[in-house]
Amino acid sequence: MKKRIIIGAIVLVLIVAGVVWMQQRFGIGKEEKTTGPIAHVQVAKLERKTITEKVIVYGSVVAQPGKTHSVSIAFETRVRHILVAPGQFVQENDPLIEIELSPGAQVQFQQAKNAAEAARKELKQTQERFNLKLAARRKKPRATRRRSSLLCNAPAPEGTTGFTPTSRG
Repeated sequence: MKKRIIIGAIVLVLIVAGVVWMQQRFGIGKEEKTTGPIAHVQVAKLERKTITEKVIVYGSVVAQPGKTHSVSIAFETRVRHILVAPGQFVQENDPLIEIELSPGAQVQFQQAKNAAEAARKELKQTQERFNLKLAARRKKPRATRRRSSLLCNAPAPEGTTGFTPTSRG
């Protein structure tokens, strides 16, 4: 009987030692240790569709032959400011540049303004004389014509003009 108890105890110790060895060897009964946040993944059914996402790309735009538009002005000007930079997005009617009269055109403009003012004064004097019946009837139309012709031939007013892109075909 003592033999049976000793054999039973040895078998029990061997079973306990085997279970401990298996737990250590295969990690049975241990909880998984996490070393950071776990990503949550959502699975969706695969579908065939057209991609409608906008893509921004960089590069140079070169105008197609025959698709450029030239802008001309009836008087001499200089570019004061370029308001856009290469690669900048522009919309229709966005100002692109500011221009100013050249020094020669500024002199012409001032001369035209002075001549228009002189014509205005001459017309006013002629009208006053006409009203007082001191001037002949033919002088009034001549002063009016001179003033009108000066105003029609004067360059554009002082200041800047902005060129803007337009959508033309």
